[in-house]
Amino acid sequence: QSDLSDLLSAKSNYDKFVATDSISKKLSSQTTTDSNIVAISLIPQSADEAVITSGNSGLKMDGIRDQEWFKKVTASNTEYTSYYSDETAAPQNYWFSTSVEGDGGKNVAMVRSLKTMGSATGYVIMLELKNTLLEEAFKSVSLGDGSRVQLVDPNGTVIASSLPAEDGVASEFGFIKDSKNKNNSQEAKDLNGKDVLA
Repeated sequence: QSDLSDLLSAKSNYDKFVATDSISKKLSSQTTTDSNIVAISLIPQSADEAVITSGNSGLKMDGIRDQEWFKKVTASNTEYTSYYSDETAAPQNYWFSTSVEGDGGKNVAMVRSLKTMGSATGYVIMLELKNTLLEEAFKSVSLGDGSRVQLVDPNGTVIASSLPAEDGVASEFGFIKDSKNKNNSQEAKDLNGKDVLA
C-alpha cells in the first residue's frame, strides 16, 4: 500500500522510478518463491501509468484495459452484484482461463481491483497460476466412477477441471450457466443422459 501511495504521489521521474522498482522487486520475489505463480501484474486503471509485471504472462498486455475481463473487474470496484444472490458486497475475485483470454495458454488467472487511499484511481492485481495447481487438487477429490470436478465461470466456461482437456471450453453441463443457486446441490443429466449430482 505504501509503495502504491509513493507511486501515485511521485513528483519527479526519479521518484516514480524508485516506487516502480520497489513494487517490481516485491512482485518478482513472489513469482520466484512460489512455483505455482506464473506471473503477477499490477495494472493501473489509468492508461497514463505503465503496467508493472513479473514472471511470464500468457496474456496480451497491449490494450489490456480494453479487454472484457478488465472492464468487469474495474466495474466491480465501484459496485459488485453477486451473480448467485441479490446481495451486494465488496469487490470480488474474478477468475478466468488464459486459454480464453490469452494466447492459448492453459493457466488460470485471478484478478481483483484495488483502491488506494486518497485516490480516485485504482489498480487491478492479476495473478496467473499454473492450471495444475487446481487440477491436482480436483483430482484428489473422488466422487465415484466417472465423476469430475470443474471450476466454471458464470458464462459456463470451464476455468479448471480434474480433466485438463476441459479447461477453457464451455462446460457440457448447461445448467451451470443458468443456475443462480450458489450452495445448493441439484440433479441433472449429462450429454449421455446419465444422472449427475451438481
